Amino acid sequence: MTSPEEQSSQNIESLFDHIYIDHGRLSHFYAQLSEHGLISSYKRTGKESAKTQTSFGGSIKIVSSDIKQEESSEDAYEHVIDPMFSRPLEVLNSLDQRGLISRSLAQSPVGGVVLIRGELAITDTRMIQEMWPMFAEMQAREQAAGMKEGKPKKDFLASTKKENDLMMGVISKLPHMLQGGLSSAGGEGWFTLNPEYLSVSPEDFSLKQGSKIQGEWMMLGILDARPDIDMDMDFDENTDVSFIEGAMRTMQQELRKVFGRPLSHYGLTPILIFRKIESAKT
Repeated sequence: MTSPEEQSSQNIESLFDHIYIDHGRLSHFYAQLSEHGLISSYKRTGKESAKTQTSFGGSIKIVSSDIKQEESSEDAYEHVIDPMFSRPLEVLNSLDQRGLISRSLAQSPVGGVVLIRGELAITDTRMIQEMWPMFAEMQAREQAAGMKEGKPKKDFLASTKKENDLMMGVISKLPHMLQGGLSSAGGEGWFTLNPEYLSVSPEDFSLKQGSKIQGEWMMLGILDARPDIDMDMDFDENTDVSFIEGAMRTMQQELRKVFGRPLSHYGLTPILIFRKIESAKT
C-alpha cells in the first residue's frame, strides 16, 4: 500500500468520479492488504522556519557603517488526515498489483474480483411498490372495456378487482430493491445496490436520465453467479426437505423470475462504481 508520504507527493494523472462506494468491504480488503492493518487516520507533523534580515546604514564624514540584524522564526504544524477518501484507489491499485483482479467475466472464478467497464443502467423498483393496487384497478377496467354497461359488467369488475387486489397485495409485499446492470463487452452483469453507498440519490438518476446512465462506467465487484440459462433450476422433487422448505424454494425461484437476475446475466456484488474524468478540451 502507498505510504502517507508517497500520497502527499503523488503525481495525479487520472481523476475518478465515484458514485458508489462500499466502504465496509473496502476496509476489509484494505486491512488484509496493508501491513499496518486498517488505518482510520494518520498525523503529519513538521516545522517551517523563516528568516528576516534588517539593515541599518549611516555615514559620519569619512566614516560609514552598515549594520545588519537577522531574525529567525520557527512554526510547528500538525495535519490530521482521513484516508477514507483515498482508500478506493489504494485498494484498487493494490489488488491489481497482486494480480487479484480479472477483467473478464467469463474467465473469473465465482467469488473472484472483477473490474469491468461498459454501459450502466439503474432501476429503482421501489418506486412502484405502492402503485400495485392502482395497476390492478387499471387492469380490471381494461379487461371490461368492451362490455356493455349493466350488472354483468359490474359483477365482472367486482370479481376481477377482488382477484387482482389479492394478487397485487402479495406482490406489493415482495422485496422491491434498487437494481443495476452493466453491459460490458464480455457479458451482462446484474446486481442490487445499497442506497446508502450511493453519492447520488436514485431519484436524481431516474428524473435526469431514466434508467440508462450516459457515459462509460467502471465497476469493481465480486462475481457471485454465472449465467444459468442452460441449467436446470428446478429442484428434485425427491429431495428430502420439509414442506415449508420446499415451498420456499419454489417461491424463491418464481420470485427471481419476476424481480431478480435474468438467466443470461452474471450476478455481481458491486464494491465501486465510477467513471474517469477526462481532460478538458481547449
